[in-house]
Amino acid sequence: MRHRSMNFVNRYIRPLACLLSLTVLLACSSTKDARRVPTALTPIKAALDVRQAWKVSVGKSGRHLFAPAAVGDSVYAAGASGSVVKIDATSGNEAWRTKVGADLSAGVGSDGTLAAVGTLKGDVYVFGADGKLLWKANASGEIVTPPAVGQGFVLVRTIDGRITAFSAQTGEQKWVYVNRAVPLNLRTAAGMTFAGDSAVLAGFPGGSLAAINLQSGDAYWQTPVSYPRGVTEVERINDVAGAPTLVGSQSCAVTFQGRIGCFDVLSGRALWEQPFSSYGGLAQDDRTVASANDWSVVSLYDSVTGHPLWRNTQLKSRDVSAPAIVGRAVVVGDYKGFVHFLSHDTGEFVARVKTGGAITAQPVVAGNTLVVQTRDGNLPAGIRARAPPAAAGRRACVFGKSNMKPVIALVGRPNVGKSTLFNRLTRSRDALVADLPGLTRDRHYGEGRVGERPYLVVDTGGFEPVAKDGILHEMARQTRQAVEESDVVVLVVDGRNGLAPQDKAIADYLRKTGRPIFLVLNKAEGMKYSMVSADFYELGLGEPRAISAAHGDGVSEMIGQALDVAYADRAQDDDEQAAHGVKIAIVGRPNVGKSTLVNALLGEERVIAFDMPGTTRDSIYIDFERQGRKYTLIDTAGLRKRGKVFEAVEKFSVVKTLQSIADANVVILLLDAQQDISEQDAHIAGFIIEQGRSLVIGVNKWDGLDEHVRERTKADLARKLKFLDFAKSHYISAAEKTGIGALIRSVDAAYAAAMAKLPTPKLTRALIDAVQFQQPRRRGPVRPKLRYAHQGGQNPPIIVIHGNALDAITDTYKRYLEGRFRETFGLAGTPLRIEFRSSRNPYADKD
Repeated sequence: MRHRSMNFVNRYIRPLACLLSLTVLLACSSTKDARRVPTALTPIKAALDVRQAWKVSVGKSGRHLFAPAAVGDSVYAAGASGSVVKIDATSGNEAWRTKVGADLSAGVGSDGTLAAVGTLKGDVYVFGADGKLLWKANASGEIVTPPAVGQGFVLVRTIDGRITAFSAQTGEQKWVYVNRAVPLNLRTAAGMTFAGDSAVLAGFPGGSLAAINLQSGDAYWQTPVSYPRGVTEVERINDVAGAPTLVGSQSCAVTFQGRIGCFDVLSGRALWEQPFSSYGGLAQDDRTVASANDWSVVSLYDSVTGHPLWRNTQLKSRDVSAPAIVGRAVVVGDYKGFVHFLSHDTGEFVARVKTGGAITAQPVVAGNTLVVQTRDGNLPAGIRARAPPAAAGRRACVFGKSNMKPVIALVGRPNVGKSTLFNRLTRSRDALVADLPGLTRDRHYGEGRVGERPYLVVDTGGFEPVAKDGILHEMARQTRQAVEESDVVVLVVDGRNGLAPQDKAIADYLRKTGRPIFLVLNKAEGMKYSMVSADFYELGLGEPRAISAAHGDGVSEMIGQALDVAYADRAQDDDEQAAHGVKIAIVGRPNVGKSTLVNALLGEERVIAFDMPGTTRDSIYIDFERQGRKYTLIDTAGLRKRGKVFEAVEKFSVVKTLQSIADANVVILLLDAQQDISEQDAHIAGFIIEQGRSLVIGVNKWDGLDEHVRERTKADLARKLKFLDFAKSHYISAAEKTGIGALIRSVDAAYAAAMAKLPTPKLTRALIDAVQFQQPRRRGPVRPKLRYAHQGGQNPPIIVIHGNALDAITDTYKRYLEGRFRETFGLAGTPLRIEFRSSRNPYADKD
């Protein structure tokens, strides 16, 4: 191995280059459908002087992500329509501009002399210092990242997973690197980073990072950043996101559904790693690594130890870009065109500036100028005038309301018994879910449960609201964060020692937060309630509740009442969502007519109630009515205009499709009658079933087909998607608007089936009839006995069957029972779950 001869440079090169604008995967989905509404921005006190210096237009990005390249004081940028421009970053003046006679598919790469771009057809164009075309070559497929230009090479990545090296001067192909194929990936590719004059670093689908010899195209080493996990292929998607960074002899990388970590660039040995999931990428300086996860939570890590330094959750679900580290600030853009400057020391906001369009590409720095490229094709530049001071605190949210478990925050001055109460409330699990670095000055998280209601409880250090510095200030900051994360706040006071001035200060603060507050008098055992509680009415927080955390007196009643409030608020949120009607997702391969079908649905008797960015990047929720019934259409194809749809992503985007399925009540799987049913169609269908979503199949472009083709298509559907026989199939023409009414009626029927209530007597009667018609087979001398059935859940329906020797039930008999239940209760269009439980029949002793 010749890797030790590599001459590594102490710089990091190119930011994220993605083919697609992606969404959050399923890890945050739950049995309750929840929209990830973008966090509203709050006013900030600017501590950093930022202004927009100039703006240059290069054309819209279209369906791809275009990132600018910065070399010295120059910026290179490109647009989807073929424009390529070099700009002086200080003045904003164009050094040259040229036009490629083809549609580009990624941003521009440059070494300061040459500039290179790639096209949808795999053509590579290289321009000289004056902007004149030097040469053109062709790679094996669509170029999916900005070319890497340097060390005498132009490297491009293609849609088929290959890296092709060309001579920078002549365009002669030098080598092709082919990575091991994976069954399913994000159909995106990580960028590439030169490591001196002998190697290039590249990440791959499947989660691996490699150092490739520039001369031969062989790998010096290839090591996993993370390993695929999960059961299904979807759960095992584990791609390196963005370009690997390089500082000194350390390279860092991040994966989707995997980890963030740093590696020794000489050997590939892992130096540290942390669980993480990002589809954007990361940034690195000489001491830290920054990234944004797929919830848009921005995090900073120590690059030497991997220790988490802070997290900022105030941009959650705003689809932020990969970050850039600029001096003492971490910078990200968001979907509304805001550029956010976070203090490198604390993670707090220190500046914010508005640009003209959504920012999905990683910002870059040219000289003293920060440059971002918006999706509408503009390059606004902001100049940093002075560094931010060390801000007061940092965001460090581990849990939020996305967990779907209510969060109970324990707040109070020091030594009132909060930790004792925490231990009492989490005893049911006896396990710490998260333990932020530090001792009592940090927040601790634990899980608890009252009956069927789980919750998270947060234990904070003692709260001194007026503390200005030192540990007391840090404890106050942590407490404020815990309150912000919570659904209910429990203010713990010392009933034995009486009301203290700090209690009044804390109560004054809590009243301003708007959170439900429970005032708890701890250490009240053996004392008369009227004497203990009298002084605390002065706090104006309602009836004090006397407890003893040490002995457990009154604790169960108190937490039960707190959960009543927390779950009532969440039920109200669910009711508000239900008011928008049945949520429908239309999924399928590219060009099957999804946009046409959406337009057909919205074009007839429609009333659009709202149009808002939602769960996924570029995902839209549209409310409409049809024949008096309400529906919400979930679209990931870029619905932006009333009654008109633009297909934002031509390629099949795995993550977008999966997130729309997870958010929907009913999924319409759209197939093209003029194309064969593919493995991709089966993958999507399988995932719909795994998620328990109701399903309707639409076979589009049915008009114009002769009878022979139609019969062959029907036979193909029955053979390849036999496992979807519970779903209704409709043969439609979205363009001609034929068959749409019947399709929607099946959507209604599928949703009704998913939400059906199945009475226990009728289920048990249906079970008895099924067993009398066909008994389960014996296993040896034992025949399973099926005694009674009841419903265990809805959406999808779950039928629980009780009896004896149920482990002998075969899959064939289980499918037989499923068919009988479907026939009896009309459960068409929804998956059906059957669970077997060996338990005593509670009605066995009754006449």
